[in-house]
Amino acid sequence: MDFLWLEPWFIILNLIGICFSPQTFAVSGKAGGAETKKLDTEELIAQTTVLLVAGQDTTANALAFCLIELAHNPALQEQLRTEIQARAPAQHYNQLPLLNAVVKEALRMYPAEPVTDRLAYADDIIPLSEPVLDRHGRKIDCIPVRKGQVVTMAIGSMASRWGSDAMEFNPMRWLEGGSAHTSDVIGPYANL
Repeated sequence: MDFLWLEPWFIILNLIGICFSPQTFAVSGKAGGAETKKLDTEELIAQTTVLLVAGQDTTANALAFCLIELAHNPALQEQLRTEIQARAPAQHYNQLPLLNAVVKEALRMYPAEPVTDRLAYADDIIPLSEPVLDRHGRKIDCIPVRKGQVVTMAIGSMASRWGSDAMEFNPMRWLEGGSAHTSDVIGPYANL
């Protein structure tokens, strides 16, 4: 009875233990069947750390930044509160346009991974949707990439895509008639 307060931690640890149990798992290998492999302690610790950080910090940070933006904009906060309180009991949250616009804008402005890195496995060319000027003032419409080169891309902040207010929190861009309400917008989930 004295240790009843620990029960949720035992449940969490048990779930993590089940997910990363050093039990055997199938690995493609032999032609006649599957070869088995065990997770070693080092890999188990690394995978558990990734699970905890990726599943906790990213969500907490996204929520915190969204709440900060709402705190800076009391009028938007009130509009959002009104929309949520007026919701019919049978209406799902994904049917609330302003709520969804706020979530999309928060994910655009504060994604879990604001830049993404990719390693080129072959020589290639990245076409640009519109020409840009290089540091010598020459107009370029593509970027050559060599095998082994790391390509780093910023996500969700290009003014030519999002408008002159690309660096401002503006959920209205996601509503009907807004700059992001078009079929060619990539969206906050496209950075995978």
